[in-house]
Amino acid sequence: MPSRFRHKAVAFSDALLKAIMAKKKKAPPPEPFARLCLVTPAGLDPEAFAPMLDAVLKAGDVATLFIVSETSNAAELQRIAEALVPVAHANGVAAIVPNDTRLFGRARADGLHVEFVALRSAIWNHAAGPVAAVTEANALIAARQAEATE
Repeated sequence: MPSRFRHKAVAFSDALLKAIMAKKKKAPPPEPFARLCLVTPAGLDPEAFAPMLDAVLKAGDVATLFIVSETSNAAELQRIAEALVPVAHANGVAAIVPNDTRLFGRARADGLHVEFVALRSAIWNHAAGPVAAVTEANALIAARQAEATE
């Protein structure tokens, strides 16, 4: 008699184990794939470039548009970003602007590319100190994320 119980216990355990394993099976991960990150060309006219950009973004799988300019003129870079960020958003593409948090906010960009030297300088030279600089940056990011989810 004990051998019969033992056999049923083993059979029950095997069935239970199979059921547990079947529940835990996950779909295989998707095949890795690459998505494009486009960088705007130098010397572009945003009004003329926007329709071409729209066609390009519709043609392929683009993840990110990095909006750069050879100009150091903040007003010109803002004009470019304000023309191109809505085109990127309309196509489900993240728009990244360089180095200027004000430009990031005004243009409603998705991200900010900060060069190491600029980041280090901004943190260490912040009027209220480096801890305040990081706290302020985190608050800005959180506010932008909250706006995006509304």
